[in-house]
Amino acid sequence: MAKEIIIPHKEISDPQKITQVMIKKFKEIDLDIHVNEVESLEDCHKTKTRILKIKNTKYFNMPQAPWLKDKK
Repeated sequence: MAKEIIIPHKEISDPQKITQVMIKKFKEIDLDIHVNEVESLEDCHKTKTRILKIKNTKYFNMPQAPWLKDKK
């Protein structure tokens, strides 16, 4: 199930601050901007907001299985 973030345009109007605002908004809902994938991004000019839908899928890195390692 995707999570949703709504950000007012006034918070992201400065290009120097947009990354920091996005990182803060992701952390507020316990997600990581570098791990979780944005499914959709919509700008609503009527309400002056940006709506992000984010996959909350978790990925795990597994070490290489011992039987697949190169044998010397």
